[in-house]
Amino acid sequence: MAVFNKYSHNCSRLDWAVLINGSISLYYKDEILNKDLEWLKRNYYQEILMDFSQICSEKEFHRTIKKMLNFPAYYGENMSALSDCLLYNLNVPDEGGLVIVLKKFHILYEANESLAHEILERLDEASSVSFRLFSPELSQRLYNSGFFALFV
Repeated sequence: MAVFNKYSHNCSRLDWAVLINGSISLYYKDEILNKDLEWLKRNYYQEILMDFSQICSEKEFHRTIKKMLNFPAYYGENMSALSDCLLYNLNVPDEGGLVIVLKKFHILYEANESLAHEILERLDEASSVSFRLFSPELSQRLYNSGFFALFV
């Protein structure tokens, strides 16, 4: 997993630049997103692509994310279960990290603004909440896991 330490020049790393202002980043151009995804892949990040042109409801979202992130069979397919599984059942690679790309997210946003906000809030919270909940050693490991979402 991507670990940033105070003795290296993190500011030259793309993952650091993305995560410095939060775990969710909006991309306006596919070309820039694709360039950044290439860098992330070269640095051992696993990419999960969720295409929201195929996801029109909360039920479809939960079914899709359960499958894509290999959530356990008992995943409750609701927002509380999403938070729990992102925090406790998310497999982040030991090298690099995990990036979830939300393609065409605006389609869901236009159809259900509150659901779209809820999804982004849960993803953002899961990326950083461990920093406040666990021991310093574990929270630093989880906080620096490089889990974040990008969307266009």
